[in-house]
Amino acid sequence: MLKTAQARATRISFPTIAERVARLDWQKIAAHLDAHGYAVMESMLSADECQSLAAAYQEDEPFRSRVVMERHNFGRGEYKYFKYPLPEIVGNLRESLYSQLFEIANRWNAAM
Repeated sequence: MLKTAQARATRISFPTIAERVARLDWQKIAAHLDAHGYAVMESMLSADECQSLAAAYQEDEPFRSRVVMERHNFGRGEYKYFKYPLPEIVGNLRESLYSQLFEIANRWNAAM
């Protein structure tokens, strides 16, 4: 019984970040960006992936710097920049999303 369950588990493959990004409706995303200046890309990360990234924020080790927005008159709150090498999921998101978003960004740049 255990061997059967293990065999089934090894056949289950979760989509990579690149596969998830490729499956998005990029025409719809581009149209929403053009119309509203933002777009929501739902279901990019699993709940576990989100929780893992959120938990890392409480630590200092993964980050190279922290910006407190009020200090610079940017508003309220803070953000942090990851150190290199980036966490694998962040690096994969960056690589996969940039390859899709550069065309939109270049089109916007030309329009400005």
